[in-house]
Amino acid sequence: MGRRIDRGRKRATEQNVPRKVALVANCLLNQNAKVCQGAHYPGLVSPVVEVLRKRGYVLQQLPCPELAFAGVRRWWAVYEQYDTPAYRTTVGAWHRQSRR
Repeated sequence: MGRRIDRGRKRATEQNVPRKVALVANCLLNQNAKVCQGAHYPGLVSPVVEVLRKRGYVLQQLPCPELAFAGVRRWWAVYEQYDTPAYRTTVGAWHRQSRR
């Protein structure tokens, strides 16, 4: 039988140690979610992830409202183009769901 990697110690979550959580934008953890030619890194923005992990943060990826609303094949858009009743309904549904 294999040895336990944690050598029987309790995990941080079991020790009631406060955790630091970083809420990270979808496009920082997934550059492929950006509009065409908008990505600056292949995949995730690793410098951001490395700094947060070194400082003990647990990463929580936020959803991308633009990606969910307009899809992968969307064009560049500005605030005024997304400031519509349909977009507000989409984002509002997420907000209501997250408060439960």
